[in-house]
Amino acid sequence: MRSQRTFGIGSALFFLIGLAGCSGSDGANGAAGTSGAQGAAGATGADGAKGSKGDTGAQGPTAPTPTSAANAVYTLSNDATSNAVYVYDRAADGSLTPHGAYATGGIGTAASLGDQGALAFSSAKNLFFAVNAGDNSISELELELDGSLSLVSKVDSGGVMPVSVTVSNDTVYALNAGDGASNAANISGFRIDAGGLLPIASSTQPLSTASPGPAQIQFSPSGNVLVVTEKVTSKIDTFVVTAGVASARNTQSSVGATPFGFDFTAAGDLIVSEAGPGAATSYTVADADGAITPVTSSLVSSQAAPCWVRVVGTNAFVTNAHSNTISGYAVGTGGALTLLGTGGVSATTGAGPLEMAVTSDKGFLYALDSGDHALSVLAVTSAGALTAKPVFVGVPEHATGLVAR
Repeated sequence: MRSQRTFGIGSALFFLIGLAGCSGSDGANGAAGTSGAQGAAGATGADGAKGSKGDTGAQGPTAPTPTSAANAVYTLSNDATSNAVYVYDRAADGSLTPHGAYATGGIGTAASLGDQGALAFSSAKNLFFAVNAGDNSISELELELDGSLSLVSKVDSGGVMPVSVTVSNDTVYALNAGDGASNAANISGFRIDAGGLLPIASSTQPLSTASPGPAQIQFSPSGNVLVVTEKVTSKIDTFVVTAGVASARNTQSSVGATPFGFDFTAAGDLIVSEAGPGAATSYTVADADGAITPVTSSLVSSQAAPCWVRVVGTNAFVTNAHSNTISGYAVGTGGALTLLGTGGVSATTGAGPLEMAVTSDKGFLYALDSGDHALSVLAVTSAGALTAKPVFVGVPEHATGLVAR
């Protein structure tokens, strides 16, 4: 028994000594290994969700709606196949660009009408009135906001060969030159109606003779008197107008021979060109009976064929068709005339200047140069002087009548 216990103790001691030899102290760390190669890029992730809609921004300013057509100049083609009003847009410097041509529904004569006022405009009604001398009619056209013209009506002129037309309020009158045969010269009136022009009963009146060579018809500023010039007879006819109906004429002799074009001052003074002596005469006009009284008689300009007249403020201008010039007259108190410039010449024009038109703001004067098929453009200074601007070329060959806005 004793010998067995001794062996067990000794064996255990041997095992513990062996275990102590296997658990010696830790060795030094080994060297670090080299870095591994970079792995391949991962796949692109999916798009994120769409963000929510932002708040609506404030509304920008609204472009103003035009209340009237742009400024322009207008003339009548007088074409023998299809008469038309030609429109030229007017820039701030007076220069012109073609806008369009608008048929009157009638025909012209393709020849000189020897007139003033073949085309008239009512700013109050926004309407144009044009003569169709080739088919004895008058056309009414409306001015649209885009500058175009639309035909409203075409009516018989009340006679033969209409050469001039005028408008006051709701009343339009045409001047018919006649044909020198069975159809005498006359005037005839129309009422502006929503559906077009309507003839006025008992408004047609004869002139002093059957063929007096009438040149122009125009209302006085008051609208109470119509004036007509007769070139052949050297007479001036006036008609008092009541409720649109013209009375029998009051015919008086012109101071100078061959009264042609004319215009009124704001005060109602009448300025008439005289192609015979190359002069101009001013008159007062009585509303009661249409009587005319000379103020300045035949003030000679020394220019050839003064025929067309336009008043601009306190000045009157006359185109001289054979001198290619414009004569200027200052209009004083009571209608007295004095010549402007050197010898009365205020400007030179192209060949054969005929009718003139002045803009509503009195800033520009245009002259129709028949020989050049062009328009002379003249700026009007604050003192009433005329300054030439570049000429516009390209109006119809037989153009007649002129309106400016």
